[in-house]
Amino acid sequence: MPGKILIADDERHIAEGLQMLLADDGYEVDMATDGKAAWDLIESGEYGVVLADLRMPEIDGLELFSRMREANIASEMIIITGKGTVDSAKEAMREGAYDYLEKPLKIDRLKELIPKALEKFVVKQANRSLEERLANLSRFGDLIGQSEEMKQIYGTIEAAAPSSASMFIIGESGTGKELVARAIHDRSTRKKGPFVAINCAAFPREILENELFGHEKGAFT
Repeated sequence: MPGKILIADDERHIAEGLQMLLADDGYEVDMATDGKAAWDLIESGEYGVVLADLRMPEIDGLELFSRMREANIASEMIIITGKGTVDSAKEAMREGAYDYLEKPLKIDRLKELIPKALEKFVVKQANRSLEERLANLSRFGDLIGQSEEMKQIYGTIEAAAPSSASMFIIGESGTGKELVARAIHDRSTRKKGPFVAINCAAFPREILENELFGHEKGAFT
């Protein structure tokens, strides 16, 4: 299961209860009973989700979230809050926290949020990995270039290649449409098959339309 979960709550019985509950569902779960201990764990281990109480000694949930953002830590944060601190939790969501849970905790809501937050974490990690690889690219198949525009094209190719959908590549003559098509093919599930490039300008329109799209019976009679 991707990503560990960290429970941070100064009420030990709540932290232990959540740890047991999520562990029973198959998650790998660590626990901390104050903000400083939670931060030490976050710095040393990669967590998919951090479930943190808003009010804790030394470092509260908001400060914990702020530190995670400053350190560019990808973990998704779910804030645990009491009735008097809901507004603060909502503010954290506006700043990028995944969601919040109000005490007393609703277990069904918790079990609904955790897999969604983990899924978002996995997507975020995959995007970061792609961005890091693209940042160091000066060549992508037969395409050459390291500008931001070229990196965007490389990213689009990576995203499009696994799809089985038909693709329409447009651009002025000489901009590299065939190179883009070849790069998509080389990264697709059909890469072991042939890549056939056709010079459309060399065919009369009627013949080309027939070759590409076929024709209805009796169309030529």
